[in-house]
Amino acid sequence: MRRLLIAVAVALVLASSAAAKEQNAAIVIGPSGVGLVEPYATIGPVLKRLSPSEAPGGPFALVYLQRRMVPGAPGRWYPGAAVYCDAQSRCVHAEQLLGSFGSGRITGLYRGPPTRLARLTRSGHTVSVTSSLAYAVELAFGQAASSTRRAAPLGCVQLHARWRGSHASARPTAFCVGMNGGVYAQGRQYPLYSGLAAQLIH
Repeated sequence: MRRLLIAVAVALVLASSAAAKEQNAAIVIGPSGVGLVEPYATIGPVLKRLSPSEAPGGPFALVYLQRRMVPGAPGRWYPGAAVYCDAQSRCVHAEQLLGSFGSGRITGLYRGPPTRLARLTRSGHTVSVTSSLAYAVELAFGQAASSTRRAAPLGCVQLHARWRGSHASARPTAFCVGMNGGVYAQGRQYPLYSGLAAQLIH
């Protein structure tokens, strides 16, 4: 059973890496480092039914919606209640997402504050943690299972960060973004695709 779960996780990582290159996607992130990437069409109809309401509570995963390669502020997926809430505290009951966003078995679920950027700087200047660049960095490290061993390229743009949340101490505080894609830290490359890097680093 353990081998089967590992094989499934690897297959999902490979599929996620390919799917995340699509212009529009919904990327589900939990504490395991595995990201589930679904076409934007999976959640598009659900977004039309969002309304202001209280989140159900309980374990959750983060969901980053990516439009034209650029990620926005993450929402939350509560698989126990089959409820999705966006960053504006609007929620919707959506059992149909259980088949794509999952139960949390692969991604893991947060049971406390999720790991998010508390501060981001470039060349000593503060970069907003609510910017597309910050969300892209969160996504890159949130998909650690897709990282590969690789040295940072020449011209890699240096950034420094402070993290908050339940796994903050495990996240790198110094890293760089390659002009042709990738976030590099401690000898590893994390997924950030060239089309997005070109938009965010200039």
